[in-house]
Amino acid sequence: MNINRVCILGGTGFVGSTLVCKLAAMGIKTRLISRHPERHRELLVLPNVEIVEADITEFNRLSYYLHDVDAVINLVGILNDNTLDGSGFRKIHIDLPKLIVQACQKNNIKRLLQMSALHADAGTAPSHYLRSKGEGENHLHIFSDKGIQVTTFRPSVIFGPDDDFFNRFAKLLKVTPFICPIPRANSRFAPAYVGDVADAMIKHLLDPNSNGQRVDLCGPHSYSMLEIMEYTAAVLGIKRKFIALPDSLARFMAHMSDMANNIPIITPAMNMLIPGFKESRFSIDNYRSLLVDSTCDDAETLKTAIEDIVPKYLGNQNEQYHYDRFRSRSTGK
Repeated sequence: MNINRVCILGGTGFVGSTLVCKLAAMGIKTRLISRHPERHRELLVLPNVEIVEADITEFNRLSYYLHDVDAVINLVGILNDNTLDGSGFRKIHIDLPKLIVQACQKNNIKRLLQMSALHADAGTAPSHYLRSKGEGENHLHIFSDKGIQVTTFRPSVIFGPDDDFFNRFAKLLKVTPFICPIPRANSRFAPAYVGDVADAMIKHLLDPNSNGQRVDLCGPHSYSMLEIMEYTAAVLGIKRKFIALPDSLARFMAHMSDMANNIPIITPAMNMLIPGFKESRFSIDNYRSLLVDSTCDDAETLKTAIEDIVPKYLGNQNEQYHYDRFRSRSTGK
């Protein structure tokens, strides 16, 4: 299958921007759909890139901008839902993919890539986030046998210069004096570098044998939440005392975070009790997602470790970060 023009939904975001740069360098023409194209003019300097203004939840507009492309890549997703019943997750992770596959059928598009999440499962996952991701995956894979080559990608947490992972923890640590409480401190991650994730997606985009595959993506090593926080503090060159919260207290924090999101007056009081509360949006759905380790048993192991990249964008590049200390603590890859 020849891929000459691709439409990326969510292409102006963290992963999308990296993917667009790589596709542009390969000479593949890329169309991005955005509600606010004026906010992403820096991408227009790339060759073979166009940004159009549209609401991708409107079928006719979506279908119009897919009429001349060879493949669609959907990166749209949310980590937090302002509703408590998961309806926000359903709209983005289930309803939108259904709309996209309909538009692909209408335009006779034969290639579709979807960003999902590690351990997404419509039936058994503990959180709305992971269940909705799983249901969206399942719906798309129905069409693997109906004329559309579908590949879904299931990464662990993704890191890189503009991430919402290490940057978020760094911001939290900077406003947290002395003691930093950690919910689900033993939950494990195998962080995947955004450049490696983009490379894996391009490899599978161009591989006709990828049809029907669900591709797990993990970095070369796994770390507990506590180790991630300790490493972030080491990179920043700041000292903090970390306390692993009991699950009962972690759930309380999560419920209070959900309440604060709907009743803002709660936030100042919670910020006095728990410094950094405002900066550490941690919902009960986030808590439930952390009940499942974000690590791989059988996956495409990506090459780049956090120690290779994170110091370059968090700041303290000249420090030696005791790579072996963190790797020796982990029991996974």
